[in-house]
Amino acid sequence: GNSLTAIGGHYFMQINMPLIFGLQGGPFGLQAGPVLSYLTYKDYYYNLEESDNKFSLAYNLGLEINIKNFFIAAR
Repeated sequence: GNSLTAIGGHYFMQINMPLIFGLQGGPFGLQAGPVLSYLTYKDYYYNLEESDNKFSLAYNLGLEINIKNFFIAAR
């Protein structure tokens, strides 16, 4: 059997749920926030010998530049 998570015919090994907060100062913005990840599938290529925990928490940082109605963001 296959235990991959199917959404709309696509399969996912990991689902990330970011929560991003931002500060805007003029044309520049700073973004930061946590990212909760859930591992939906574990196989030989995704070896988790240390722990069977499927949840993990990471942090995201980003910078945004706004020029009129155009913006560029990098995380």
